[in-house]
Amino acid sequence: MPDVYVEISRRVVHAPVPQLIHWAENNPVVAAYGTAHELEFSGQVPTLEWDVFLDPHLVRRVDIVLQARDSFLNDLAKSSKRIENLLKNNDMPYGCAEQIKIISIFLESSVPPKLDERRVLDFYSKEIDKRVDRLMENMLIAHGNISQLFLEQTGLMKNYNFSRVKHTRRTLGGGIYAKNWIPTFVEALKMSTKSQNQFLQEVSSQSSDSSVESVSSNEQSPIRDKEFSPLLRSDTHTTRDQKMTFNEKGLSLISPPTIAESITKLKQITGCDAPLGLVLDVKSRHVPKRVWALLLDALRKAGTRVEGIATFFAEDIRDISKLCSVPVKEIIFYHSAGDLQYACHHGDIRQGDSIFVSIKVNDIYGIVSHSFDH
Repeated sequence: MPDVYVEISRRVVHAPVPQLIHWAENNPVVAAYGTAHELEFSGQVPTLEWDVFLDPHLVRRVDIVLQARDSFLNDLAKSSKRIENLLKNNDMPYGCAEQIKIISIFLESSVPPKLDERRVLDFYSKEIDKRVDRLMENMLIAHGNISQLFLEQTGLMKNYNFSRVKHTRRTLGGGIYAKNWIPTFVEALKMSTKSQNQFLQEVSSQSSDSSVESVSSNEQSPIRDKEFSPLLRSDTHTTRDQKMTFNEKGLSLISPPTIAESITKLKQITGCDAPLGLVLDVKSRHVPKRVWALLLDALRKAGTRVEGIATFFAEDIRDISKLCSVPVKEIIFYHSAGDLQYACHHGDIRQGDSIFVSIKVNDIYGIVSHSFDH
């Protein structure tokens, strides 16, 4: 991410550390750097935090199919007492994957078999999975600036606000899609974990094949000619305005790997079965809980290790574990001890809640975590 590096390198001399942290937040290269050091010194894979915005258009597309499936299930319940009892089962959330599977088996085994209804139910399930996968790939990993975060709380102009976050510079709260973040993180970690001997061998082979003069000229180095030759082709008759940048050519000619493919590659690099641990810091407000639950299940299915979902507004994620195929830790953030005290007095904190509170001591910020078991 050369643009981010250039911008931060110009400010690193005079900017305070907290501001540099904000500029580098959610950066996949910085995350890879920290992960590489953790692997080197402790041999463990750290858990990363993602600040997540969801595309409201894609959220609506998922919710529309969920509502259509709910209507179809209600119609089935009216014609079958067994299905009605399954939907009212308190042990399983309404419309969960296990519940849908049981209903689908019942429709196939009934006498006579209700194959048409089963096909419709299967269609809904496949369509939901497809739309959730697209929502997952297009998660925007970004913090957002103050005005964007404030507008998100209101629930107004969500499409406009999402587009503003998307177009904001990465060092000012903008971000990167998950489908691009993970491959960038994987490639950066791959480079950082190469052995020193291998690195020296590559440098030696490059220097023997090309001189300093050829590198400084318009000719490309052997490594670029070999690996990126499709990206560097350009029409000599193309005008300056029509020429594409290196990044644009890369995006236009090479389709990025899927999240699952990147996770598989990450497993090979780290030698770990669950190499990407995540805590999702929810930035998008007014998103149905079951959409978040489906998203968490999709991330786990792709191979990530979702350790928790966090927010400053407890009602956004309260009891979301009941909607997930595997329970997830629900984390509530508070800016200060006073905010936590206020929440306790108003009954917003329950037994078993995991709380993270930011504190400031001698101009140094830190996080204090606590689980309310009593």
